[in-house]
Amino acid sequence: MRMVKVLLSVFLVLTLLGGSAFAADTIKIGVLAPLTGFAAADGESVLNSVNIAVDKINASGGYWAKRLSW
Repeated sequence: MRMVKVLLSVFLVLTLLGGSAFAADTIKIGVLAPLTGFAAADGESVLNSVNIAVDKINASGGYWAKRLSW
C-alpha cells in the first residue's frame, strides 16, 4: 500500500511539472561540448552548429510554428 502511495505521489509531481514545460516561452537547449583543452576546436564547431540551427529555427517563426503548421 505504501508503494502505491509513493508511485502515485511521483506520478502527480511529474504530471504537474511536465505541464509547465509547454507553458514556457523559451526552450532551453543544453550542449555538452569541450570548450577548453585539446578538443576545444571540436567544441567550438559544435557550439557554432547549434547556434546556426537556433538562428534558422527562430528566423522561420520558431519551433512551435513549424510543429503546429501541418
